[in-house]
Order: sequence, then structure tokens, then C-alpha cells
Amino acid sequence: MKFSFINRLLDPQTDSTWLSSSPHLKIEEEKKDISKRIKTNKKREQAFLAQLKRDKKHLEKVTSRKRIVNQLTANLSADTPYRSINLGELGVVNFDIGIPLPAKGIKVPAAFFISGDSNSVLEVNLINLEDNIYYNYAQPQFKEFRYMRGQKHLLVSILPDGRIAAYRGDLSAEKIKRGEPFKFGLEISEATNLDDLRDFLGLTESI
Repeated sequence: MKFSFINRLLDPQTDSTWLSSSPHLKIEEEKKDISKRIKTNKKREQAFLAQLKRDKKHLEKVTSRKRIVNQLTANLSADTPYRSINLGELGVVNFDIGIPLPAKGIKVPAAFFISGDSNSVLEVNLINLEDNIYYNYAQPQFKEFRYMRGQKHLLVSILPDGRIAAYRGDLSAEKIKRGEPFKFGLEISEATNLDDLRDFLGLTESI
């Protein structure tokens, strides 16, 4: 540990010879060192405040986009393609099992991506426009992605950077095979309100 000149001056164990050798120079060095540390601390404080400001703007953007998607699904019922089972005799152990699919149901080990974009898709909202239900899929559940073939759906995601992305293809297309992996390419929407998002998704009626 480096002790300042003032601390060493007050320390009774400090060698008197060391004290008597150019004390004025040591004081000047001490001043420079203190000034340097003050400047360093100010830079760190400025960097911290700048990062705090960026984080606040990012949070506001994410919250704003989530609010738009929530408005889109406000009149729908939330459901889950899984049911949670609690094995009490083993302690608090929970795991999700898939609900059996109807005859027209299709399960696809899915991957979601955005062409030319480094953002990871961490979750998607699957909206069933005919049954007025929406499901939220988190990344670990993508391999169990399931929906009803032949019904109209929307796929909407909030990206980590706060942008909205959606799949505008046909989920009933023949190229999507039951049980076979499929990569869903999402497109970025610049929507900043519900009307913009509805236009992007091609919705002409309220859901």
C-alpha cells in the first residue's frame, strides 16, 4: 500500500532521515498525486452517469415497445402450451410438460432469427387470431414450438435492444413440416405506436 507524504509525516515510525530529505518536493508530488486521483474519479463518475443515462433510455424504449405489444394483445386471453407439475414428495420440483395437441396441431423445433442482425431472439408471442389467445414462448421452449395449422397466427417479439420484430410468413405453409426443425426469419418493425404495428402486421380489424 502506498502511503501519502502527510500520513508518513504523522507516522511516529517514519524515518527522520526520509522526512528531512527535500520535504517540499514530496509535498508537491503529493499535490500532483491528489490532483490526478481527483481527475480520475471525476472521469469514472462521468462514465458511470453516461452509462446510467444510456441504460435509462434503453429501459424506456423497451418498456414503450412492450406497451405497444400489450395493447395488441389486450383483448386476448393468455394461455400456455405447457402445464406445470409439482412433485411435492421430492421437495419443490417443477417442470413443464406439453399439452397434447389436437389433430391439426403442429409441433416444430423452431429457431427465430433476424437476417443481418446480431440481436438474439429471446422470446416470441404467438397470437392465434381465430381463438383470440396468445402464448409466450421463451428461448428454452423454442424446440417445443406448437400451433394450430390452418388457423391465422401472428408471431411478434420484443428484441433485447427494444425493437419489435415479427414473422410475416404463413405458418400454414407446406414448407413447415411437423416435427422438422424450421428457422423463422423475423422482420424489424419501426412501429412506435399500436396503429403503426397493426399496419406492419397487415391487420385491418381489431383483435
